Amino acid sequence: MRRRAHSLPPSDETTTRRSSQVRFVDCLGLELERVKFFQAGEDPKPYFPENISTEPDFLERLCHRRVCLEQVHCSELGITGTVQVLNLAFEKQVSVRYSFTDWKSSAECKACWVSTVHRDDVQSDVFHFRLPVPPFILKPGASLEFAICYRVLGSEYWDNNDGHNYKLACHAYKLIVPKECEDSMVHFT
Repeated sequence: MRRRAHSLPPSDETTTRRSSQVRFVDCLGLELERVKFFQAGEDPKPYFPENISTEPDFLERLCHRRVCLEQVHCSELGITGTVQVLNLAFEKQVSVRYSFTDWKSSAECKACWVSTVHRDDVQSDVFHFRLPVPPFILKPGASLEFAICYRVLGSEYWDNNDGHNYKLACHAYKLIVPKECEDSMVHFT
């Protein structure tokens, strides 16, 4: 004699299924409420183009300075960027010196090698860096300044934005909520 599993209903029993319904709160006589709380977003914004490598004179500046900031990206997770340096020797070091205190104090962060680029008889290396963003930098008015140092063959080369340093400042801005997200309360039964 075969026994059926307990999870299967016997074939002679009929089961009734309840259909699912979706009801909106206004149809149930409940009041619709529109309460939204949003805080203005605060991210550091650069005082220079975010992707410098797309500018027409980038390769000329790289050959002249031997080191150039390529691009920078700001987010709540930190500040990341890439740097290109002329490939003058295999052994090289790239670092970013930065300050949140208008150079009263500073810190240095080493950049990591990413790739080699060949362009118009110029061979360069790309390095990546990540700078931490402490909570106080995310307040409007706070700023970060930085410059890039390339050490190779016993020499140092700097990209400091032509003596002005690269500067990021934190600005407040309004968040825009997409129209389709404004009315999103649905009641399921």
